[in-house]
Amino acid sequence: MQRKTKVKTAIVLYIFCFLMLSITIFAESREPLTIDIDGIIIDVDQLAKDNDVDPHELYESIKSGIGADRTSPFADLATLTPNADSFEASRTQIPIETIDSWGNAITKMKIQITLYNQDTTAHVVSEDSSMASGKTPMTGMCKMNKNVTTKTRDDDFFQIKLGTTIIIPDSTEHINIHEKNYPAFKVDDRSIAVSRSPMWLDIHFGINSASNHSAAITHGVKKVTYYYHYY
Repeated sequence: MQRKTKVKTAIVLYIFCFLMLSITIFAESREPLTIDIDGIIIDVDQLAKDNDVDPHELYESIKSGIGADRTSPFADLATLTPNADSFEASRTQIPIETIDSWGNAITKMKIQITLYNQDTTAHVVSEDSSMASGKTPMTGMCKMNKNVTTKTRDDDFFQIKLGTTIIIPDSTEHINIHEKNYPAFKVDDRSIAVSRSPMWLDIHFGINSASNHSAAITHGVKKVTYYYHYY
C-alpha cells in the first residue's frame, strides 16, 4: 500500500513539474507584445506590468483605439491586484468676503472638496471633436465619469459642474504633458470608466497624432489627490 502511495505521489509531482515547465517555456517563447503607432513602438508588456493590468487586454484596448476619438485605453481595464486604497474625501468651508448687488459687504462660504488617491489616465481626440461643455478640446482640460458631472448644478458634494477647475496641490503629482507639468485642469467633458476610481480624471493630451497618442498611452494610470470649489 505504501509503495502504491509513493508511486501515485511521484506521478502527481511529475505531472506538476511538467506543467510548470511547459508554462515557463511558453511564457519565455511568447513573442513580446508591442504595438506600432505610426513608427512609435509601445512595449505593451512593460506598460501592462507598470500599471498592473493584463497585457493582452491592454494590447486589444490600445489597438481598438488607434485613430479613434475616445477615452484612455486604461479606462475599462481592471487591475490584476485589487485596489486597496479606500475612497476618502473631505469638505472644508472657506469664508469669502464680497460685495452684494446693493453694495453691502457680505460673507459667502466657499466649499472646498478634497478627493484622495484618485486615478488619472490620458486620452487624445480627433481634430473635429468638441467637449460636452461645447468647447474645443485643448491641453489643460479633462473628462470625468458621467455619473459625477453635471451641466447645471454645482451645489452637490459629488456632482461636479462642467467648467470646474481641478487643482492638484502636490507638485510631485502634477501631470507631465510634453515636458510641461500641469497642476490644474478644467472639467469640460464626460465619459464612462467602469474600472477606475469613482472620481477618475481622464486628461486631454492633445489632438490625435502619433506623439500625442503614445504619450497618452504611456501615461498609464497615476494616482493624484486633488480639490475643487463650489459656492
